[in-house]
Amino acid sequence: KVLFAAGASVWVLPLARACRPRSVLLGALDGAFALFCHRLPERSLAIAGQAMPVCSRCAGIFAGLCLAAVLPGVPVPPTRARAFA
Repeated sequence: KVLFAAGASVWVLPLARACRPRSVLLGALDGAFALFCHRLPERSLAIAGQAMPVCSRCAGIFAGLCLAAVLPGVPVPPTRARAFA
């Protein structure tokens, strides 16, 4: 649940900021993402006219966290696991 919330918050924050631009909670959440990402404007995506709190690469990482939390773990046979080692 925590992985899903962390992954989804990156994508939901710009939408929430478009509705409530001066929220203290949204500002704190935006500041928390500054610890993880360089946040260069030319490398950031925009949703609903609002810049995402992370760059596009970090947005992909957080989307992966969200998907990993939702999708069940798929067992990998040992023969295939050796191919990636």
